[in-house]
Amino acid sequence: MNLKLGFLLFVNSLVLLLIANTLSISFLESELFFHSNSPLAHIVRVATSLFGQNDIALRLPMIVFHLLSVYLLYEVSKPMLENPRERLYMVSVYSLLPGVISASLAVNMAGVVIFLTLFYLFVREKNEIYSYFVLAFVLFVDPAFAMLYLALFIYALYEKRSYFALSMFVLFILSMTLLGFETHGKPKTYFLDTFAVYSAIFSPLLFIYLFYTLYRMLIKEKKNLLFFIAITSLGFTLLLSFRQRVPIESFAPFLVISMPLVAQMFLRSYRVRLKEHRSSYRRFLSVTVGVLLLSSLSMIFNPLWYLFLKNPNKHFVRKNHIAKELSVELKKLGISSVSSNDKEMLQRLKYYGIDTKGSYILSNDELVNSKKITIVYMGVEVGEYYILMI
Repeated sequence: MNLKLGFLLFVNSLVLLLIANTLSISFLESELFFHSNSPLAHIVRVATSLFGQNDIALRLPMIVFHLLSVYLLYEVSKPMLENPRERLYMVSVYSLLPGVISASLAVNMAGVVIFLTLFYLFVREKNEIYSYFVLAFVLFVDPAFAMLYLALFIYALYEKRSYFALSMFVLFILSMTLLGFETHGKPKTYFLDTFAVYSAIFSPLLFIYLFYTLYRMLIKEKKNLLFFIAITSLGFTLLLSFRQRVPIESFAPFLVISMPLVAQMFLRSYRVRLKEHRSSYRRFLSVTVGVLLLSSLSMIFNPLWYLFLKNPNKHFVRKNHIAKELSVELKKLGISSVSSNDKEMLQRLKYYGIDTKGSYILSNDELVNSKKITIVYMGVEVGEYYILMI
């Protein structure tokens, strides 16, 4: 690993640790922590047993997965971006993507899927035989890998590798049978919603350019495996969105790793033009990176948004706030156990050492003779609870 990449990873880890310290455990994360038997749940429990039940320990495995993913993306992009400096810029932009930052912190399978997909590509470059073991392993990890099998099946057909295509088709059927995606419910189009979510994951300008890159490669450019992974995921997502709401977290990981394709297309288009005709490309790059930086800063300093919101409930990471601060206030009052009708908050508080069966009632509504607890972010009241001894 070169020093510049190492420095990038170091800075990236510090930033993610800073953000992690501002986030409380969400209800879905508490469900995974307390009730799941998945490999990810066991990894998180090991981390918290070593470093304590706190926000940083909770998200540390996801941060590690992300840092490994950045390194792997740097390595697998060598055939597309031979210049180390270009690869460094590319992974820097990748690290700024809002969706990647989210996957680096949220305790769910998105970050794991990104890591394992890049690990497969990395192993495949080194030894294709060993990569088959990776493909067999991920079959039991997450249903999202059905998209990888489908992409590999289409790629194998394109390359006229019949045996490989047959094996990928079998793995795809097995994945859909064993784990599968939910396709039931009343048909309703979410096509525009899906576009909006992807725009938020990448930033609007970058997603438009990604869409253009995949379209350009589809009709006239040389195609590689990374292209097939990205186009299959995007195509399947958009097709599915015509009848139901799409679980973006299952598809986006295969799209965010296409950043080498975007960088390759941009640099190729930039270099074939005379210097006097490159200014529009430089402006586009400056605006795109500027928007990404603003998105990153908004996540790093996310509590600041409460200063500008009339309704604190509209905060974009509200589901990851309040619980830690509420547990601190309860402990200041000498309260270590509460009862409440808000079962989700009770489970979140449990992570911070507040027992869920106690002689105190915690309520969102004012009770007779109750004591008020106010949660404050940046000097703004963002939540209030009432505590009453039974």
